[in-house]
Amino acid sequence: MTAVGRHEKRSYYILVKEALIEKPLNEIMEKIGSDPLYYSAEDDDDPIGYKNNVQHKVAGKYDIDVIHTSNRVVLIVRAPEKEQKIFRELMRAYSKFQE
Repeated sequence: MTAVGRHEKRSYYILVKEALIEKPLNEIMEKIGSDPLYYSAEDDDDPIGYKNNVQHKVAGKYDIDVIHTSNRVVLIVRAPEKEQKIFRELMRAYSKFQE
């Protein structure tokens, strides 16, 4: 993870687009009750395959936009504060990000 930001009821997570983010992001999405973001590299459904693409996911109290640029994945997470904290802790647990 390269950056984390926060603005009222939204958090932003910016990740370098690499194939290795597929498994952790899918596990995080599963833990918050969402479908996976990616299904399999064999089907060209992996982080590297998406460019200039926006996905919208809703899972319980989470409302997430996933923005794919040529070299980054940006997550915009909207949720109540308790769920924001849960998501932030999951991202920290699965990343090498240090504050």
